[in-house]
Amino acid sequence: MRDLLHAADDRRLGALQIIWQLQTEFDNDGFQEESLHDMLEKRHPEYEPLIKAIRAYEAFARSLQDAFDVLKAEAARLDIQGFVLGAIAGDADFEQIVKGLHKSFETAYHALGEVTISSVSLQNLFGERFIAFAEPMDAEGCALALCSHHEVVQRNKSVEGKRPWFDRIGQDRIYMRHAYREPRRETQPGRYVHQYRGWPIRRFYLDLL
Repeated sequence: MRDLLHAADDRRLGALQIIWQLQTEFDNDGFQEESLHDMLEKRHPEYEPLIKAIRAYEAFARSLQDAFDVLKAEAARLDIQGFVLGAIAGDADFEQIVKGLHKSFETAYHALGEVTISSVSLQNLFGERFIAFAEPMDAEGCALALCSHHEVVQRNKSVEGKRPWFDRIGQDRIYMRHAYREPRRETQPGRYVHQYRGWPIRRFYLDLL
């Protein structure tokens, strides 16, 4: 989606030229990629399907990231005995984050279907990668799915794979490795998880002033 935003098959710059021109609308304190996309969509409606797909994907990704961060922080509170994943069901923040996650999946899945590129189907890629979250789940089921998803991501990072950030003590119990223990932090609803080169473009723009 980053490539679709900034480039096109006919060697034009996609929305890059427009994004460059929009830089004058922001100061550094008020610049966020989300607000840049809001303005891009408002000024140039032809980018609406792509921006909607980005927003829908990021809303889904944010839910996964915030839920996993809460799970990590709670698991880090326990040591030798590990953390029983079902215990996360009593966490109000986790419950709120994963509530309706399957609907976020559906929204993102359909939005990505409106964006076409010749080499790959974003919709199919998204469906294959996140199918575990397509159906309603309770908090414990979602915690199990998040752990399994993390293990798959780590395994696919290289030929040999990388270790997950936790060790399995049992099917429903994990031990958070010390290198990945972090204090609990506030969730960030509405903020993108991934970057779409908004800040690098802005830094380059400011360097030329």
